[in-house]
Amino acid sequence: SQIGRESLRDALLEMHARGERLVALHGEPGVGKSSVLIEHGLQLQDRIELHRPIYANLQNIADAHSVEQVVGLAVGGPDFTVSEDQPVHRLIADRRILLLLDNIDQCRDAVADAVVSWLRLCPSLRVMCTSRVPLSCEESLACRVPRLGRLGAIELLVRHALRADPDIDLATLDPESLVAVVERLDGIPLAIELAGARLS
Repeated sequence: SQIGRESLRDALLEMHARGERLVALHGEPGVGKSSVLIEHGLQLQDRIELHRPIYANLQNIADAHSVEQVVGLAVGGPDFTVSEDQPVHRLIADRRILLLLDNIDQCRDAVADAVVSWLRLCPSLRVMCTSRVPLSCEESLACRVPRLGRLGAIELLVRHALRADPDIDLATLDPESLVAVVERLDGIPLAIELAGARLS
């Protein structure tokens, strides 16, 4: 959800408007990096005339060969096999693609090496990725995904309460109790979403 993310959304749009080709989202667990990645990728699809954003989840991937394989499957489909004769960069070539690489923590160095190479060989490629700490390469522009502020956190809490029980009477929700809940959860979206589902 983009609730409470207006400033972050505008900053990311500005980065892409400037032509940044590698944006690395980073932040603590549960802060919503994956949601920001996917929603912003969809938002950019029309703005920079891309083909559809292509998503690859690299959680539990630890080596360069596996990075190539997972990304190759995401870009080329289930019948594509990465090899010396069929590397990922040839599949991307000059296609206007936004590659969304999620959860790269265990393979950050391999991703950095691969992405820098792909960007050099594929002039229309753009990449966004997520990890707990920034990507370690000069070509990347780091962007921290922060915790939600109080107003955004309360809005998210209420939205998930309504999603769990559309008939809930909002007038029965005590504002001070809502503030106490989001402050106790310290602005972490995942925890707030779970708490919202239990409000009813």
